[in-house]
Amino acid sequence: MTIVEVQEFFESHSWSFAKTMPESPHWYIVRSNTLDIKTFIEVVRFIQKNGLPSIFEGVTYTYLHLGEYKYWTMGLLPEVTTIINRAFIKSTNHPN
Repeated sequence: MTIVEVQEFFESHSWSFAKTMPESPHWYIVRSNTLDIKTFIEVVRFIQKNGLPSIFEGVTYTYLHLGEYKYWTMGLLPEVTTIINRAFIKSTNHPN
């Protein structure tokens, strides 16, 4: 998978705002709502392989910076990960 394919995947989805966490504004997509679960898993794998670790509220996440957003996953193994999140890179509520 290439960075262009990852970007195309992100752009092809509607992102939901995380209303339950207004203090940490971000959006998410859920694997079960995607058209191509195989590609979702490949994108998760790409984020985990190519992102950089950063700590947020005591937990280390791997963030992929792409354009104006940073992306991170919720889950350990790509095959069981169900959520990809994104937030603006300049957000003060998430690490850069």
